[in-house]
Amino acid sequence: MISWVRKIHQSGISFSFRTFNSVLNSCPTVVTMTKNVHSLPLSIEDFFRKVEEDCLCSDEVLLLQELVKLPLLADMLEWSESEGKLDLHGLHLSSAYVIILQWMEELRLRFSMENIVPVEVSIICGSGKHSKSIGKSHVKKLVSEMMTRLRSPLRIDRKNIGRFIANGKRIKDWLC
Repeated sequence: MISWVRKIHQSGISFSFRTFNSVLNSCPTVVTMTKNVHSLPLSIEDFFRKVEEDCLCSDEVLLLQELVKLPLLADMLEWSESEGKLDLHGLHLSSAYVIILQWMEELRLRFSMENIVPVEVSIICGSGKHSKSIGKSHVKKLVSEMMTRLRSPLRIDRKNIGRFIANGKRIKDWLC
């Protein structure tokens, strides 16, 4: 799997979120970790450290390192002066978790290097209308738990219960 991901990355072929889901679902350590959202590491560094500690095979760590190099986040993130939006529709739980960790790092980088601070920042995760168990969005639960533990200013939007939203300046202050 590692050589396959490297070949795709080197050839410049875009990596879809469905492929990202499939590859991450083949990582038993990550899938097991995301079953308990209350104890997940909350930074990419802590995530890799935890995977290295818990993983029975070093190939899984190498595969994850290759995955985070892929430009999938850039395709999922909309960024302008009016809005910074991350859309998690279609992602499985482990994929959403890794993307959120990358998203926080990417926003820190953008806030420190660019003068653009969007008016609002949002994470779209859906409300569970399309999940196997109607009305229960595991991704929404994950985002909610992570944002609460991180003391994030992101809150559930009053108009759309599948969307977390906050003022861009407050997100910048929180992350930087």
